[in-house]
Amino acid sequence: MNSRSLRRATHSITRRQMLRSAGLGILGLAAAALIGCGEDEGENEAAPTARSGGAAAERVTASSGGVTDLPSEVTVAVIGAGLAGLRAAQTLTTAGIDVVVLEAQDRTGGRVFTDRTFANFPVERGAEFLHGTGTTAWTIARDSGFELLEDVEFDLDQDVFVFLRGKRWTSAEIAGDADLSTVFSADLNFGGLVDVDADTLSVEQAIASLGLGPLATRLLEQDAALEQSGRPSEMSAFAINSEVIAPGGDFRFEQGYDQLIDHLGAGVRVVLSTPVESIDWSGETVEITTANGVVEADYLVITVSVAALQAGLIEFDPPLPPAKQEAIDGLGMGFIAKLLLRYDEPFWPQGTSNVLTDGDPQHWWMPAVTREQTNTDAVITGFATQTFADRVAGMTEAQVQAIAAEELVRIFGPAASEQHIEHFSFVNWSADPWTLGGYSYVRVGHSGARNGLAEPLEGRLFFAGEATHAITPVTTHGAIDSGMRAANEIVALVRAAS
Repeated sequence: MNSRSLRRATHSITRRQMLRSAGLGILGLAAAALIGCGEDEGENEAAPTARSGGAAAERVTASSGGVTDLPSEVTVAVIGAGLAGLRAAQTLTTAGIDVVVLEAQDRTGGRVFTDRTFANFPVERGAEFLHGTGTTAWTIARDSGFELLEDVEFDLDQDVFVFLRGKRWTSAEIAGDADLSTVFSADLNFGGLVDVDADTLSVEQAIASLGLGPLATRLLEQDAALEQSGRPSEMSAFAINSEVIAPGGDFRFEQGYDQLIDHLGAGVRVVLSTPVESIDWSGETVEITTANGVVEADYLVITVSVAALQAGLIEFDPPLPPAKQEAIDGLGMGFIAKLLLRYDEPFWPQGTSNVLTDGDPQHWWMPAVTREQTNTDAVITGFATQTFADRVAGMTEAQVQAIAAEELVRIFGPAASEQHIEHFSFVNWSADPWTLGGYSYVRVGHSGARNGLAEPLEGRLFFAGEATHAITPVTTHGAIDSGMRAANEIVALVRAAS
């Protein structure tokens, strides 16, 4: 492949193809994790201002008459005020069905968490990109008049900074390296290089079958890990290859991703700071015990994360049947984190949108690259996987900041040193007590697990969230669609019974 064709191939792909999981996207079932890092070691910063956790949550409850108390009876209860839960509640409310959303945190949004204090533009601690055109999320944004910033198209000689083996690589140099040319021509997607037609191979095994060198192998493995927040040795190559990527570009919400949360939550009754402790579905109705009291519902939609289900954060009486438990155990949730750094001034070449390295984190990006404000702060985001988690296990937040700065100095030089950092935050999704992970992946040999999790139980328990979407999991539009699917299942039952 010559450099011209490599530029053309790279120029035509989207972030989700090249940086497969760069959106966190993600997501929206349960709670987002937030570990803030202060200037001094051991001090946590104040919780960032986020409309999805403050004004939006107040407006959501106020819009239904100021209801903040827990109702004793309701037709449908929804657990989780993320994208899936809010979409389910919105659909049910529109159908004239009485519904309440029970949220463990003191904010709505789940893994959508827009920070308005980190910089002079909205910084996303969770889901950042709207992937593709024509999806439910994109359609909502278009119809609602939300201003979207289209992400730059990738060009290895302009906005994408590739730093490998201690130097920056041009497209011509990558094209001249057999291994790198192979993986870049496949958009760093191992599925474009391996024919996986049975659920017998892990991602690690599928990539190993290519016979590539250590560097190319690492690039493919880390990209797959970012895609589904799991270890390559545990993830099903077949399941990943069965997923569909939406066509079109990638977009940011100029005014923050929480605009989407506000839209879905408008008119929906939400009770915040109300974690669910147990679910008794032994009778004709479902009895939901929360930290603030008991709710009785005819139907229940569960949108908590896979990791929360696996950890037994909610007790089921009777226990979930073997088939449902097998589906839950067939999925995993690994480590995903964001490293947010605001510098006194940018040290990267003007117009740089992404950085791909052989370090850890492997992917960095500049969230302000497509913004036109003249005073946009110099913010760079690192996207970290399980290998980074292993590296920083037990470290203080100040130590994590030092490691992030050291990695950026290795790439860009002294201008990226720690003394130039104005603000740092380590957003660790796995540390959150309600989420316990980034997003879901399918384990080897369990390709039907997503559909198994989505299957209703006895016409009373319904399941939604990105983990239940077999075609477009790990995306915000997948989460939204799953909530609508679960709600429509209930609507059909309610109408049939009336």
